[in-house]
Amino acid sequence: FTVSDFKVSRIARNGFVETWYDQSGNNRHASQDTEAAQPFIVKRGGIVKIGDKPAVHQDGRSSGGNKAGLGVESYNPTQNAGDLTEYSFFAHYKATNHFGSSTQGQLFSSGGVMTSANYGGLQIGNRDGRRINAYHRNETQSSSVFASATTSTDNAYDTINQHILVSFDFKDGVNLTGRDNGVETARPRASAAIPHARNSANQGKIRLLSAFSFKQIEPFKAPVTEIIFYDKDIRHNAEAIETNMNTYYQIY
Repeated sequence: FTVSDFKVSRIARNGFVETWYDQSGNNRHASQDTEAAQPFIVKRGGIVKIGDKPAVHQDGRSSGGNKAGLGVESYNPTQNAGDLTEYSFFAHYKATNHFGSSTQGQLFSSGGVMTSANYGGLQIGNRDGRRINAYHRNETQSSSVFASATTSTDNAYDTINQHILVSFDFKDGVNLTGRDNGVETARPRASAAIPHARNSANQGKIRLLSAFSFKQIEPFKAPVTEIIFYDKDIRHNAEAIETNMNTYYQIY
């Protein structure tokens, strides 16, 4: 997903994204029909940007209850146990001060069945502030890391207004790594949450800029320009992908 091809539902002083179009050719478009849950693309008459590139931003928007974020209806990578055994993920966002100490918005998620450890799930998002975490569960195995742009301590946060290129690679239920602005800074955590579907209708489906779970309503509020997701481990190409993204967005 890049912010270059999208459908805007309405424009007055503000404009909102109804559909964020998949650029891979697989037609896995992300959409949101609930107006109150649609992210900004135009705010106060100006296009939302990170640097000189357009971005989508959930800041100041209602989450729309358990429909927070943009959903991909045509793709259910973690609907069944063992469906997603490997992946690679890349995203560019700008760290903001909109993440509270209890906010747990999801940049990218695809949950398995709620309360069931036998179904896979994936969550990448902020928790306890501006830190970016990745949680993955595949059947009975779970892995969790976080990436930080500042230090290697558990309480580290991204610098406010810093451009962040975050990426994660996962394989075989245990080998989960993360990078922050091209540097491998992710550290394993002692335990992992069980990612789950926000409701049965969303079981296993991809959601962008959503809330952490069906019980919470705060979406991922940092502006985002691009999200790349592969349902296979391509870490051998990660450096080239990150170099291209860094060159285009001038991240670091």
